[in-house]
Amino acid sequence: MPASPLPQIGMMLHMQPAANEPIPAFFQQRAALVQEIEQIGVQAVWVTEHHFDPQSLSASPLLLLAHWAARTQRIQLGVAAALPAGRNPSLLAEEIALLSNLAPGRIAIGFAKGGPFEAQKRAFGWGSDAARVQMREVVDAVLDRLHPQSVEGGGEAVLQPPAQLPLPLFVASREPDTLAWAASRG
Repeated sequence: MPASPLPQIGMMLHMQPAANEPIPAFFQQRAALVQEIEQIGVQAVWVTEHHFDPQSLSASPLLLLAHWAARTQRIQLGVAAALPAGRNPSLLAEEIALLSNLAPGRIAIGFAKGGPFEAQKRAFGWGSDAARVQMREVVDAVLDRLHPQSVEGGGEAVLQPPAQLPLPLFVASREPDTLAWAASRG
Protein backbone atom coordinates (compact mmCIF):
# COMPACT_ATOMS: atom_id res chain seq x y z
CA MET A 1 0.00 0.00 0.00
CA PRO A 2 1.56 3.34 -1.02
CA ALA A 3 2.14 5.88 1.71
CA SER A 4 -0.52 8.52 1.98
CA PRO A 5 0.60 12.07 1.09
CA LEU A 6 -1.67 13.29 3.87
CA PRO A 7 -0.43 13.56 7.46
CA GLN A 8 -1.45 10.83 9.85
CA ILE A 9 -3.67 12.16 12.63
CA GLY A 10 -4.07 10.43 15.95
CA MET A 11 -5.68 11.34 19.23
CA MET A 12 -4.73 10.52 22.81
CA LEU A 13 -7.88 10.03 24.87
CA HIS A 14 -7.50 10.91 28.50
CA MET A 15 -9.88 8.87 30.58
CA GLN A 16 -10.86 11.67 32.93
CA PRO A 17 -14.57 11.96 33.70
CA ALA A 18 -16.19 15.27 34.54
CA ALA A 19 -17.00 15.95 38.17
CA ASN A 20 -20.03 13.89 39.25
CA GLU A 21 -20.27 12.19 35.84
CA PRO A 22 -21.53 8.62 36.25
CA ILE A 23 -18.70 6.26 35.31
CA PRO A 24 -20.80 4.00 33.02
CA ALA A 25 -21.99 7.08 31.12
CA PHE A 26 -18.38 8.30 30.83
CA PHE A 27 -17.25 5.02 29.28
CA GLN A 28 -20.17 5.04 26.83
CA GLN A 29 -19.38 8.65 25.89
CA ARG A 30 -15.73 7.74 25.22
CA ALA A 31 -16.79 4.79 23.02
CA ALA A 32 -19.12 7.10 21.06
CA LEU A 33 -16.27 9.62 20.72
CA VAL A 34 -13.99 6.94 19.25
CA GLN A 35 -16.70 6.11 16.71
CA GLU A 36 -17.10 9.80 15.83
CA ILE A 37 -13.40 10.45 15.37
CA GLU A 38 -13.15 7.38 13.14
CA GLN A 39 -15.99 8.78 11.00
CA ILE A 40 -14.23 12.13 10.52
CA GLY A 41 -11.02 10.43 9.41
CA VAL A 42 -8.74 10.37 12.43
CA GLN A 43 -6.40 7.43 11.85
CA ALA A 44 -5.54 6.42 15.42
CA VAL A 45 -6.70 6.68 19.00
CA TRP A 46 -4.45 6.02 21.97
CA VAL A 47 -5.04 5.46 25.67
CA THR A 48 -2.65 5.15 28.61
CA GLU A 49 -2.60 2.86 31.63
CA HIS A 50 -2.97 4.38 35.09
CA HIS A 51 -4.00 2.91 38.42
CA PHE A 52 -5.58 4.31 41.60
CA ASP A 53 -6.18 7.72 40.05
CA PRO A 54 -9.75 9.03 39.98
CA GLN A 55 -8.67 11.42 37.23
CA SER A 56 -7.63 8.59 34.91
CA LEU A 57 -9.96 5.62 34.59
CA SER A 58 -7.74 3.46 32.41
CA ALA A 59 -6.53 0.61 34.59
CA SER A 60 -6.97 -1.87 31.73
CA PRO A 61 -6.15 -0.26 28.38
CA LEU A 62 -6.35 -3.57 26.49
CA LEU A 63 -9.92 -3.99 27.70
CA LEU A 64 -10.75 -0.44 26.60
CA LEU A 65 -9.28 -1.11 23.15
CA ALA A 66 -11.32 -4.31 22.83
CA HIS A 67 -14.44 -2.34 23.73
CA TRP A 68 -13.62 0.28 21.09
CA ALA A 69 -12.60 -2.32 18.49
CA ALA A 70 -16.08 -3.83 18.70
CA ARG A 71 -17.58 -0.44 17.78
CA THR A 72 -15.20 0.59 14.98
CA GLN A 73 -13.93 -0.74 11.65
CA ARG A 74 -10.80 1.12 10.54
CA ILE A 75 -9.25 3.29 13.23
CA GLN A 76 -5.92 2.19 14.66
CA LEU A 77 -6.08 1.47 18.39
CA GLY A 78 -3.03 1.95 20.58
CA VAL A 79 -1.87 1.71 24.16
CA ALA A 80 0.57 4.47 25.04
CA ALA A 81 1.83 2.83 27.32
CA ALA A 82 0.96 -0.37 29.15
CA LEU A 83 2.72 -1.01 32.46
CA PRO A 84 4.09 -4.56 32.26
CA ALA A 85 6.01 -4.62 35.56
CA GLY A 86 4.51 -7.27 37.79
CA ARG A 87 2.42 -8.80 34.98
CA ASN A 88 2.62 -12.42 33.93
CA PRO A 89 4.26 -12.26 30.48
CA SER A 90 2.43 -15.33 29.16
CA LEU A 91 -0.94 -13.89 30.11
CA LEU A 92 -0.05 -10.45 28.72
CA ALA A 93 1.17 -11.98 25.43
CA GLU A 94 -2.06 -13.95 25.09
CA GLU A 95 -4.16 -10.85 25.79
CA ILE A 96 -2.23 -8.86 23.18
CA ALA A 97 -2.56 -11.68 20.63
CA LEU A 98 -6.30 -11.95 21.30
CA LEU A 99 -6.76 -8.20 20.89
CA SER A 100 -4.77 -8.34 17.65
CA ASN A 101 -7.20 -10.95 16.35
CA LEU A 102 -10.25 -8.96 17.43
CA ALA A 103 -9.02 -5.96 15.42
CA PRO A 104 -6.60 -7.35 12.80
CA GLY A 105 -3.98 -4.86 11.68
CA ARG A 106 -5.33 -2.11 13.93
CA ILE A 107 -3.46 -2.64 17.22
CA ALA A 108 -0.26 -1.01 18.51
CA ILE A 109 1.09 -1.57 22.00
CA GLY A 110 3.43 0.72 23.89
CA PHE A 111 5.17 -0.14 27.15
CA ALA A 112 6.59 1.98 29.98
CA LYS A 113 7.79 1.53 33.55
CA GLY A 114 5.22 4.02 34.84
CA GLY A 115 5.39 7.70 35.59
CA PRO A 116 5.64 9.70 38.80
CA PHE A 117 2.32 8.51 40.20
CA GLU A 118 2.84 7.88 43.90
CA ALA A 119 -0.39 5.97 44.61
CA GLN A 120 0.39 3.59 41.77
CA LYS A 121 3.99 3.10 42.96
CA ARG A 122 2.91 2.44 46.55
CA ALA A 123 0.15 0.02 45.60
CA PHE A 124 2.40 -2.10 43.38
CA GLY A 125 5.65 -1.59 45.28
CA TRP A 126 7.31 -0.09 42.23
CA GLY A 127 10.48 1.89 42.66
CA SER A 128 11.91 3.46 39.52
CA ASP A 129 14.82 1.03 39.16
CA ALA A 130 12.80 -2.09 39.97
CA ALA A 131 9.98 -1.05 37.64
CA ARG A 132 12.43 -0.40 34.80
CA VAL A 133 14.10 -3.82 35.25
CA GLN A 134 10.73 -5.58 35.52
CA MET A 135 9.41 -3.75 32.47
CA ARG A 136 12.33 -4.94 30.37
CA GLU A 137 12.09 -8.51 31.63
CA VAL A 138 8.35 -8.73 31.00
CA VAL A 139 8.52 -7.02 27.59
CA ASP A 140 11.38 -9.33 26.54
CA ALA A 141 9.31 -12.34 27.58
CA VAL A 142 6.17 -11.00 25.85
CA LEU A 143 8.11 -10.38 22.63
CA ASP A 144 9.60 -13.87 22.79
CA ARG A 145 6.12 -15.36 23.14
CA LEU A 146 4.77 -13.29 20.23
CA HIS A 147 7.78 -13.87 17.96
CA PRO A 148 6.98 -15.96 14.89
CA GLN A 149 9.43 -18.74 15.85
CA SER A 150 7.83 -19.01 19.29
CA VAL A 151 4.32 -18.93 17.89
CA GLU A 152 5.13 -21.70 15.41
CA GLY A 153 6.74 -23.94 18.00
CA GLY A 154 9.81 -24.39 20.13
CA GLY A 155 9.15 -22.95 23.53
CA GLU A 156 6.38 -21.37 25.52
CA ALA A 157 4.29 -19.32 23.14
CA VAL A 158 0.83 -18.00 22.68
CA LEU A 159 -1.57 -20.57 21.31
CA GLN A 160 -3.34 -17.99 19.21
CA PRO A 161 -0.78 -16.00 17.22
CA PRO A 162 -1.34 -12.29 16.68
CA ALA A 163 -3.15 -11.44 13.46
CA GLN A 164 -0.32 -9.10 12.52
CA LEU A 165 3.35 -10.01 12.75
CA PRO A 166 5.36 -8.14 13.57
CA LEU A 167 2.94 -6.38 15.87
CA PRO A 168 3.74 -2.65 16.21
CA LEU A 169 5.33 -2.22 19.63
CA PHE A 170 6.64 0.95 21.23
CA VAL A 171 8.49 1.91 24.42
CA ALA A 172 7.99 5.19 26.26
CA SER A 173 11.00 6.33 28.26
CA ARG A 174 13.32 9.22 29.01
CA GLU A 175 16.14 6.89 30.08
CA PRO A 176 18.94 6.54 27.49
CA ASP A 177 19.67 2.94 28.52
CA THR A 178 16.00 1.98 28.14
CA LEU A 179 15.87 3.62 24.72
CA ALA A 180 19.01 1.70 23.70
CA TRP A 181 17.44 -1.53 25.00
CA ALA A 182 14.24 -0.82 23.04
CA ALA A 183 16.23 -0.16 19.86
CA SER A 184 18.08 -3.45 20.35
CA ARG A 185 14.74 -5.26 20.44
CA GLY A 186 13.72 -3.78 17.10
